Amino acid sequence: MKCARGLWTIGVLGVVVLLTLLVGPAGTEGAAQEAASIALESGQVAVGETVELDVRLVPPRGLQRFDLTIIVANGNVAEIAEITAQGINPNFVRIVNQNATAIRVQGVDLDNQITSTQTPIALLSVTLEGRNAGTTDLSLADAQAFDETGSPYTVNAQGATLEVTESDEDEPDEPDESPETEPQPLPGADALPQDLDGDGLLEDTNGDGQFTAADVALFALHWDSAAVQNRPAAFDFNGDGNVNGDDPFALADLLDASQPDDDGPEAPESPAPEPGSGVTALELTGGPFLVDETSTVTLRLIGAPTGLQSYRIRLRTSGTGLEIVDTRGLATSAGLTQARQLSEGVLEIQAVDVDDRITGAAQDVALAEIDVRPRQPGDAEISLDVVTFIDDRGRALDPFVRPLSLSITPIVSPIGDADQPPRDLNGDGLYEDINGDGSLTDADVILLALNLNASEVQENASLFDFNGDGSVDFADVQALRRQLEARTAGDGGTHDDDDSPVARVAPE
Repeated sequence: MKCARGLWTIGVLGVVVLLTLLVGPAGTEGAAQEAASIALESGQVAVGETVELDVRLVPPRGLQRFDLTIIVANGNVAEIAEITAQGINPNFVRIVNQNATAIRVQGVDLDNQITSTQTPIALLSVTLEGRNAGTTDLSLADAQAFDETGSPYTVNAQGATLEVTESDEDEPDEPDESPETEPQPLPGADALPQDLDGDGLLEDTNGDGQFTAADVALFALHWDSAAVQNRPAAFDFNGDGNVNGDDPFALADLLDASQPDDDGPEAPESPAPEPGSGVTALELTGGPFLVDETSTVTLRLIGAPTGLQSYRIRLRTSGTGLEIVDTRGLATSAGLTQARQLSEGVLEIQAVDVDDRITGAAQDVALAEIDVRPRQPGDAEISLDVVTFIDDRGRALDPFVRPLSLSITPIVSPIGDADQPPRDLNGDGLYEDINGDGSLTDADVILLALNLNASEVQENASLFDFNGDGSVDFADVQALRRQLEARTAGDGGTHDDDDSPVARVAPE
C-alpha cells in the first residue's frame, strides 16, 4: 500500500506538470504577448478625383502612442493629398514629414480613447488623388505602436492597392506660349536700349542716345523684367554670365568711369554730429541671442533730415564666436542692396536709393537685416563703421552710430525633429516649450511623449520633471498637458481642432 500511494502521487504530479507546459503558469496567457495589427484599406478613384482610405488598428492591450509611414509606390498613378485623425484626438496627432508619395504620422492617445480590443479601429484616414490611370501598391512602413503601459507591440502591417480609372472629362489643351525674344524697351522707356560704345552691352537702357544716371536708375528698377532677361548677354555688365542684382552696381561703376575728372572745389566737410533731434543716426538692434540659434540684427536709420541717396557701412563682430549667416536689404528697391563678407566677422553692406524712398521726412527706417548665429555663450558686440553716407543733396555725412552689445545664452539641443531647442517660458526652471517655437501648445505635449527616452530629455531630467517626482516618464507628459489646459482655461480660450498641430494637411 505504501508503494501504491507513492506511484499515485507521482502520477498526479506528472499531470500537473503536463498541464502547466500546455496551458502556461496560472494567471498568464503564455510567454508570448499578442501583437498589434495595422492595415490600410484598398480602394478605387478616377483621374483627378480623391478617395479616403482608412488605416485600421487592432490593439489588444490598448494604445499609448504610434508612429507609421504611408507610402504610394507609383506617384505617377496617385499622390497623397491629406491625412485626418479618426480614432484619436486630432490635437495629439502630427505629421513629421510629407511629400507626394510618402507621409510619416505620429500620435499620442492622451485621452485614452483606444483601449484593449480585438476589433479593428479606424485610426487615421488618408486622402489620395488619382493622377493617371493604373494601379499602385500602398504600403505601411516602419510602423511602431506602444500599449497603454508604454511597452512596444510587435506590429503586423498590411498594405493595400489603389486603382485609378480614366476620367470622363477631357483636359483642356494648354496654350502654346513661347517666350518673347524680340528686343523690347525696358518698362517706362519709349525707345529700345542702345550700345553706345560697340562693346555689345546696352548701357543706354532708356534709348535716348546718352549714358546717364537715368539709365542706371531705370536698369536698377527693371533688371528682372522680360526685356532684360530675354537678352542676358546684352545686360551682363559684371560679366558673370547672368543678369541679377549685382549688375546695376556694375553699370553704376561704368558710368563713374566714363565721367571726366572734376577739378572743382571740394564740398566742405560737415561737422561731426552729436546724438539728438534732427541728427542723422544709425543703430543696430536685435535679440535674444542663443547658442547655435539664428537671430536677426536690424540696421536702422533712426533719422535722416536730408534724406539718403546711398550708403556703405561695415559691421564687425567681436567677443564670443558670432557667425554672419545671411543679409537682406529692406528699404531700397529689390537688387539695390549688396552685401559681401570681407573677412571672418566683417560684413560690408552698400545700397543705392535710386527711386528716393528715403526722404528727409523718414524716421526709424529698417535698412537691412543681418542673420547671425552665436557659437558659444558669453558677451559679444557688433560695431558699426560708416564708409560713406550720401544724403539727397549729394553731400557726404558722418552719421552718429550706436553699436549692439549682446549676451549669448546656452541652450539645450533640439528635441526629436524640432528645429529649435526647448525653452523655459515663465522662468520656473522647467522647459515646457518642448519644440522651441515660443509657446506651449499640443505640439509640445506630443513631442515630449514621443521622445521621453531621448538623451536631450533624460540627461536634463530636471528641466522636464513637470510632476516633480525626480524622473521623467509618461506621467510628466500628462502633467505638461494639464499645464496646457490650465493656461488655455486661464486665457479664456477653447481648444479648436482646426488649430491642432496637424489634424488635417491640405495638398500643396
